[in-house]
Amino acid sequence: MFETPLPNAIGVAAILGKRTAQEDDCGFTVNRKRLLDEESKLFFVLCDGMGGHVGGRVASSTAVSAAVEEATAVISQGNENLLLGLEAANRAIQRKIIEEPHLSDMGTTFLSILISKSGLVWCSVGDTALFLYRGGEIQRLNEDHSVGPVLDELVAQNKIEAGHAAHDPNRSVLRSALTGGEIALIDDQPDPLILRRGDKILMASDGLDTLSMQEVTEILSLDGPAQELASRLAENVLGMDKPRQDNTTVIVIDPSRLGWPLRIAGYRSAEKREGKMNSGSLLARILSFFEKPSKD
Repeated sequence: MFETPLPNAIGVAAILGKRTAQEDDCGFTVNRKRLLDEESKLFFVLCDGMGGHVGGRVASSTAVSAAVEEATAVISQGNENLLLGLEAANRAIQRKIIEEPHLSDMGTTFLSILISKSGLVWCSVGDTALFLYRGGEIQRLNEDHSVGPVLDELVAQNKIEAGHAAHDPNRSVLRSALTGGEIALIDDQPDPLILRRGDKILMASDGLDTLSMQEVTEILSLDGPAQELASRLAENVLGMDKPRQDNTTVIVIDPSRLGWPLRIAGYRSAEKREGKMNSGSLLARILSFFEKPSKD
């Protein structure tokens, strides 16, 4: 289990599953360095690489590093356009492939979010999921760019049987990914989703698909620190002991525990609560922002 200096508000957990290498990567930055207040903007990115053990790891880490660097620069200037980070990540992959042609088959999914007093915005490519837990229910916010939704639509149109769609060998094939070239599909949501009291945000690579949405909902419904919820999700995936279990990385964010004088739906400003990277180094980065007193 990883430790975080903000375990109530932000939880991160990752497992290898049955794989021999970790091809997920994630990163974090905040515009106000060691100060968390109502003007803070928190940026998170999660990528799930592909292209073999080496290619997948390089693709995800390259994309994360580029996106965090771009986000650090632009949000400090008041720019909340997450497409800039996505484009920077894709260009970085393109440069890496030019430098190392043997990595030409590599690619990665991409999910970035920004949380501010305005709410939640996101940008994604691929099947890495963004969920909102609200009022005892869970909802996927971003588009799934795998073949799965296409098959489900065919079922809805009575063109194929549900059983065929569920077991189709191409169900998890991606229709869009960052490969350094043209991006086929992008889900860009720049209009903020207003957050409410009790909301929880979950970012997850597709290894979490091992759990049912009912199981995920039950865990997120628990009134505990975000780190405990993230760890429990990862542990439950491991407990399923699924053959060929994929890497799984989850990031749980509980905005109500950030300690901000939040001015979002369901909060009054007087109400305050206590409060390039794999998952371990993501937490190390968070620690670097908050463990030392500001010199300002």
